[in-house]
Amino acid sequence: MVELVLEVPGMWADHHVIAVREVLQREDGLTVTAASARDATVRIEYDPERADLKHVVTVLEAAGYQTGKPEPASAPRPTSPPGRPPGSA
Repeated sequence: MVELVLEVPGMWADHHVIAVREVLQREDGLTVTAASARDATVRIEYDPERADLKHVVTVLEAAGYQTGKPEPASAPRPTSPPGRPPGSA
């Protein structure tokens, strides 16, 4: 299984999280492990024998959600208060 995190900028509220989860969970070989409106990200696992990243992006775009650059799921996401760069106090 390949695990990665996709930015989904249009997923800013709980009803978007539900919609993104539902559309992705319908796809064979794909599992949504986490989705966050606060971070506007979705973490997925997929079997490269049955699904691929291009298909995931196509499915999200067909549902009306653009995606940002995918990141490996192990990459930490910096957190900071709004308006402050990561790592600032």
